[in-house]
Amino acid sequence: ALRLHARNLGGPEREDPLMTEFIALRPERVDQIITAWAAVRWPLKERHAAHLFAQTGFMPDRHGTHAFRSELCPVADSFFISNGKHVQSAHVALSTIATPDQYGRSAPLTQSVYLTYAQIIDARTGAKREAEDDGTGPQARWRLANGSNIVLGANQALVDLTVNSPEQTAILDWQILWELQGRPE
Repeated sequence: ALRLHARNLGGPEREDPLMTEFIALRPERVDQIITAWAAVRWPLKERHAAHLFAQTGFMPDRHGTHAFRSELCPVADSFFISNGKHVQSAHVALSTIATPDQYGRSAPLTQSVYLTYAQIIDARTGAKREAEDDGTGPQARWRLANGSNIVLGANQALVDLTVNSPEQTAILDWQILWELQGRPE
């Protein structure tokens, strides 16, 4: 994991189980996660999404079948949303969340980690990166050949990933077009 002080550790060492410092997954781990999610065949059934989370090192949360936890956090930090049958999107935590008192030190590290992860997604997907920054932090989107998209985001506290089904991607595209035309959400 990448710690706030830029040390690489095999596993997170912590006194506080909810973690207050920024720690990010190693690039090799993110590469494994991106490779797995980019290869998904849609529509994706809930049980296949649960298997994919397990296959990429996430443990099921004891409170539900749609929530998972990474090795960085003792509570659920990742999940998928479904329509009761098929997965619409998956949120994958790629780091812990720094507390506000850490922002001054965590912000440069989140930006560096974001750029490293974006390069991994570029290499693994071969898709064109659409980047933006709304003032809260960078966000990039990659549209995959199967119609789904991957969204990587960061701010001063965290780095995260969302994978959207082709159906959800179409809805998001419509929302973006709607906003570009100056219409209210």
